[in-house]
Amino acid sequence: EDKVTGGRESMTTDGSTRNYTRAHPSSSSSAAAAASVQHTIAIIPIRIQSASNPQHNIGYDYNYNLTILQTTATITSLWKHNFPRIVIAGVSPNEHAAFQEIKKLLQQQGHLQLIPTVELAYVHMEGREEDWRNVPQMAMVEFQRAIRESRQAMDVSGRNNDVDGIDNETNETITLSTTDIERSNFVQSWLGTNPKQWKHIYFTEPDLILQTRHTALPSLVQQLNKGWILTAHRLQPLPHMRQFADIVDTAIETNNAPLVRYLSQKLLPDFGSFHHANITSLDPYRVSCCDQGNYYPANVDNPNVPVKARQAPFHCPGTFELCGFQKNIVSRSKSMVSREAMLEAHKFLMEYNLIALEEGYGTGVPLVHSHQRVCRVQEEVCL
Repeated sequence: EDKVTGGRESMTTDGSTRNYTRAHPSSSSSAAAAASVQHTIAIIPIRIQSASNPQHNIGYDYNYNLTILQTTATITSLWKHNFPRIVIAGVSPNEHAAFQEIKKLLQQQGHLQLIPTVELAYVHMEGREEDWRNVPQMAMVEFQRAIRESRQAMDVSGRNNDVDGIDNETNETITLSTTDIERSNFVQSWLGTNPKQWKHIYFTEPDLILQTRHTALPSLVQQLNKGWILTAHRLQPLPHMRQFADIVDTAIETNNAPLVRYLSQKLLPDFGSFHHANITSLDPYRVSCCDQGNYYPANVDNPNVPVKARQAPFHCPGTFELCGFQKNIVSRSKSMVSREAMLEAHKFLMEYNLIALEEGYGTGVPLVHSHQRVCRVQEEVCL
């Protein structure tokens, strides 16, 4: 288990660091935010598929390195919001090796502003290989087991002791059996040395970066204390031609038709509804992303229900927002892909008001709701 301490800069999406120049939350609001999440533990299950020869397997290397970068970015976002303990859960040596690389990245690039010390731990989960297909479920089951056993460990022999075998009233050492010691080690691997402090769990995936205002955290925790389960908007970043303008311009100027066609398929066009002037820029420290309700613009014929993008007649190979990037819209000719073809490929996104953050993770990248819903932007707190 490791503790990593933050500094005075913020990590950007390209791995570099830069100082913030705009106003950030005041020290009082940051302190309130830290206090509000001090009883919240974060769990991030990860899984990296094995390879017969990892040294020469490009697919394995890509998946391995991508998981490291994604998980590091996710940890950094939780670190920024003052989560006191973050647990990475894996099932094989692959995940443990990735965790070591994640720690190196955090030590190299983790100079974050106004962020206290955080506990970062890795837990190896035992289980059958057939169970590895659902590592998140394994992690939840093991975490629930840790909660149950922590309660038993706190009541060993009816004494008021913590999981470390120390009587909290007399500060005397209590002799624990082998079973009690194993239980204590298991509990501490998940919950740390003070399991009683945790009231809430933030259960997430390695590629989901948390973006929320510090000032909103106390009110969110208030809702948790009332028994609510909170789920964040899942916003999908969309690669846009404006982000790669230099590459696109060079390809056009040099008449590199294959590259132009490739970029036309892999990037959102910078015209029509997707022109950068039509993307709403948001100040992440002032606005809220509120749920519009059961309204799904992707389904033009019936926006009251989500469109079934993977079914006939659309046959999208993936989720609705990525359909236009995955479908083959590249013509067989050497000419550029027409604007009409590019807009038709992204027709599910045509009616959405794309948004982008002015600062923070993914600055300027267009975002859309992964579940076809609408993010209604307002300065007040969502009610």
